[in-house]
Amino acid sequence: MISVLFGAGASNGSESQNIKTPPLGKDLFSELDRLGGYFNKLSNELKCVFLENGFESGMLEVPNDSRIINPLQNELAAYLSSFTPTINSAYVELFEKIAEINKINLITLNYDLLIEISLELCNTYGNHRNRLSPPLLKLHGSSNFIPDIPIESIKIKAFDCGGFFESSDIKILKQQEVGAWCTKTKEDFSPVMCMYDKNKKMVICGSYLTRAKKTYRDLIEKSNLIIIIGTKYIPHDKHVWDVILLNRKKRVVIIDPYPDSRFKSLILSKNMKNDVIEKSFKDSVDDIAKIINFESRKRSV
Repeated sequence: MISVLFGAGASNGSESQNIKTPPLGKDLFSELDRLGGYFNKLSNELKCVFLENGFESGMLEVPNDSRIINPLQNELAAYLSSFTPTINSAYVELFEKIAEINKINLITLNYDLLIEISLELCNTYGNHRNRLSPPLLKLHGSSNFIPDIPIESIKIKAFDCGGFFESSDIKILKQQEVGAWCTKTKEDFSPVMCMYDKNKKMVICGSYLTRAKKTYRDLIEKSNLIIIIGTKYIPHDKHVWDVILLNRKKRVVIIDPYPDSRFKSLILSKNMKNDVIEKSFKDSVDDIAKIINFESRKRSV
């Protein structure tokens, strides 16, 4: 089995330089602050935490209050869902080049919709029209996942608790529906996606994260080849990295123009088969496609 794990660096590096893409974590707060919305209205003291210590540290300092967190989550979701891939994006190019894509597990830590829209572009304009439907796991949720309930009739105020609302029923919005939904819900709800902090807390429909973590573990454990594209190694994200590092029989391919030396050392210390391609996602599409297609042919022999 082959699994491809996409991180923020994949989406950020998926287009040519003149096309705007979702920012990396280090630049995310500044971009949201420029919108003049809820992030912009945070206290100067809290803004300094975001800017000096990073987005995850800033979110940890946000009060555990649904009236504050939900608007921030909505603003983040609306912003990230607004990005649209071009027909020449690395996602589209890769999916077009992978002959056995329906037998591959796509996994992303991102909240944006670039993978879904890229698959739609391939099915509409590419060589695989109406045939590409690979499984996609959005481990930390998505900007277009919402609780499937009549939100107009429910008002929520929650303080100092692990979650604000729980339901196993989740609806997937189209890209053009996300912004309006986020505006409409205001303080009461937000999409089913983790807070971008160290704890990866999911305040809406938290059971989704429990199920997604189990699915992720199962997929990685069964994978012989794991391709990691633009995913920063963060040691405290144990739910992401521990299962990868546990099985020494796996082959791990890292796609990153600036690969983390700590992660490379960990892989080497476990004598895992590994390759490191020090290029952006956009510049490494041919390399990735070659590796995947070779592995697919090898399995079919």
